[in-house]
Amino acid sequence: MTEIVPYPVGITFAATAGTRTVYRFSGAEGLRALSLWFAMSSPDVDAFAGRLVSVPLQDYAYEDFSASAFVCERTPAHILAAPSDLVRITYVVEGTVFVDAAQRSTRVDPGQILAVNLRTPFRFWTEGPTRLATTSIPIRDLRLPPEQLEAVEFTVLERSPVIATWGAVMRALSNAAPDDGTRESELVAHALLDLAQAILSAPVGATRTFRADDALRQRVYDLIEREYADPDLQVSDIARRLRVSTRYVHRLFQDEPLSVARAIRSRRVEAAARAMLLTRRSFEEIAIAVGFGSVDSAHRAFREQIGLTPSAYRRSGGEAEPPG
Repeated sequence: MTEIVPYPVGITFAATAGTRTVYRFSGAEGLRALSLWFAMSSPDVDAFAGRLVSVPLQDYAYEDFSASAFVCERTPAHILAAPSDLVRITYVVEGTVFVDAAQRSTRVDPGQILAVNLRTPFRFWTEGPTRLATTSIPIRDLRLPPEQLEAVEFTVLERSPVIATWGAVMRALSNAAPDDGTRESELVAHALLDLAQAILSAPVGATRTFRADDALRQRVYDLIEREYADPDLQVSDIARRLRVSTRYVHRLFQDEPLSVARAIRSRRVEAAARAMLLTRRSFEEIAIAVGFGSVDSAHRAFREQIGLTPSAYRRSGGEAEPPG
């Protein structure tokens, strides 16, 4: 069951909502509605637009948040007023997040993870359109040693195979999350907990001890993430940049869910779908901006991946059914 709420008042997030809910936000009213555990603001309040997919998974919460530029701050006052034992594990799908926390400043790029304990004051902000996929897990469930829990106050994790797996799960949940209370929901919750423990318990540097093929494959994904909007990006171009043969790149992806060409196309469709919800531009403009060579090919790819035409997807507020 999915509820679409254009202008929510007093949002109840996924862990207690009991249903997959899509919230849409705009302007000052939308920022106020988002300001529950945090203070939300935007450099351009009137132009602010955002969309939140909130999914209950047993005792956990999954949120897929897309928005124009914003600032999110959790102060000591928020912590006193709304104490929490949750760790929020945020995978940056698109855009860059800048963070101040635990007397440190950093940036988190696409493909990286930011883990923040809600007992820790922090401030993070974006400078443009951003998409974040977040899972909230109680500290007690992580069952980590005290010294590792301390490190979870504020942690930025580099790209690795296990983090790439986390990212793939996050993307999948946005489009096809299981119903709350089902066996599938329970299995996904357990899988997320196992992945979270693996991510947060790995010693510094451990995420980089994988085979050369894994490292090169991750470089391909990173290149696609950075440059999918380049209409000339294709397998041969990627091979040239990485100084390997095209055949070798194809071999790297023979056991992956998508080929390189389909991964590029899928990323463009994701960007186009997001732009259809957060802007008023025509699909023709968006298709060219995200790297498609023609509007016709963009339409076909969008319909195949999303299950709706672009105009129908915009009217639905992003509630597409996976294509059968």
